Amino acid sequence: MREIRFDSLPLDVRKTLVKSFAFDGAPYPLMSQTESETTAVLRWASVAAFGFGVAALLFKWNLGSMGGDFAQQGLGSLCIYAVALAVAGLGVGMGVRRWREHAAVPWTPGLYLFGHDLVDARTADLRLYSLGELVAMSPTHHHQNGAYTHTTFEFSFGAEGSFAFVVQGKDAAESALAGLRNAMSEVGRGAREGDLSALLEHDPFLRVRLDPAGFDGLSAKGPAAEAPRAVVLSPLLTHAWLGLALAGAVAAVPVWWVRDRIGDHRIWSDCERQMDEQRPEYWYNCWDEVAEKTPWTTEAHTHAGDAAVRHIRTVTEAREALQRYGDTPSRADAEARLHELFVEARASFHEKAAADPQAVAFMDAVFDWAEAHPEPLEVRFLPPTVTAVALMDQLLAKDPGAAGMTYMPIAPHLEPTLLKLRAPVIVEKLQAGFAQVIPNDILRLSAGADLRSMDELPTDRPVLGVRYEVAPFGAVYTDEQARKAYAGVVVSFDVQLRAPGAGPFGFAMTVEPPETFSVSTWT
Repeated sequence: MREIRFDSLPLDVRKTLVKSFAFDGAPYPLMSQTESETTAVLRWASVAAFGFGVAALLFKWNLGSMGGDFAQQGLGSLCIYAVALAVAGLGVGMGVRRWREHAAVPWTPGLYLFGHDLVDARTADLRLYSLGELVAMSPTHHHQNGAYTHTTFEFSFGAEGSFAFVVQGKDAAESALAGLRNAMSEVGRGAREGDLSALLEHDPFLRVRLDPAGFDGLSAKGPAAEAPRAVVLSPLLTHAWLGLALAGAVAAVPVWWVRDRIGDHRIWSDCERQMDEQRPEYWYNCWDEVAEKTPWTTEAHTHAGDAAVRHIRTVTEAREALQRYGDTPSRADAEARLHELFVEARASFHEKAAADPQAVAFMDAVFDWAEAHPEPLEVRFLPPTVTAVALMDQLLAKDPGAAGMTYMPIAPHLEPTLLKLRAPVIVEKLQAGFAQVIPNDILRLSAGADLRSMDELPTDRPVLGVRYEVAPFGAVYTDEQARKAYAGVVVSFDVQLRAPGAGPFGFAMTVEPPETFSVSTWT
């Protein structure tokens, strides 16, 4: 391989080369592999556009969105930005390089094959590869789905490099191959016989070769004074693509950081907008999102606490605010709002129970305890004895008092296992009764362990004890259609309430069966 600078060539050789490269005069290239300036620049511009497009799409994806993917982008996204912007930098750098390469020379940059040399004319420094040093030449016909598409000629010069030419059309490829063989034969014959005219047809550098100084004498000559001339691009420009690719990869870091900060501000603004629109149900959830997804964790958590306090309507919401935001300055406001709700509930109860001072005094103690303790008030049951009912079942089983009737015993329905299943139902009914005078989230009831004696009721916290007895009522009810008999029972309730700082309070009641009732059976 020989490298020569275009401007160091004699004027007539430079003119001959320019015409040859343009197929405007002999010697004509046998093949050429070139790319127009527009095509080259657009190709690399599309690469740059792809890189910028991927980065822009990722930048915009769920920017400032509360719950979407990529709302806050992690290190994976940073890697994508780095690759995308590096590709964009590569496209810009190579596009500029191709544009300057076309502007720097008076021909279309590319590869040109003559009978004597393969000329790499992509820059102002021409590289000549003598076909006499050709190691291998491989023509390949390409097909797709059985149809011919093009032919590739690959020229290998060993360690010097390999070059490929693409020829469209099988006939054109066959003609090019025949022309190459003929040209190489003519060059060989001309060299042996000293036939300059034969050599001139295939070698645009023949005059230089005939000069006694040859190619070695060209390096001592200065730049060409007359056109055509070619400009040697600086290494800074030819390698700008590498610098721009690296710059793009490095720029990914601030782009990634700025993108997330913009998203942070949008999320923050969205929360403020929701507050301006008076949508309290979203306030503290919104600020919780900000605390989770932005660097302003403390500030957003404080805002969430403020919003939660402004949203408090019930004791449950007040306790939730204290639990979630008790570490913010809003704690005092939440506690004050919780106290206000208990004061309102206490005043309402006083008004409804004004005729019963004992009940008012007892419930005041319950209110005091409930405000300081979020635990529900326990309801504990003392299961009934079934001796009398079991005896009644034995007697009525022998004689239900009506001919042809089958007596249905009561005692099995009072087994401890079944009573435990009924306890939550009773508690639910009690809760519904208390809700008529006290909001459910202020006085919440829950079923506790059974009692063995009412003396077991604790005194360190409010508790409601229920003792009930089931006894024969003295009447038998019959179902004429089903031919079944049922014993009537009376249920006596003794309800005792205990609370710290208050005396015992309770009431008793008895529930008797009605004249008629419906019966449901299940298995």
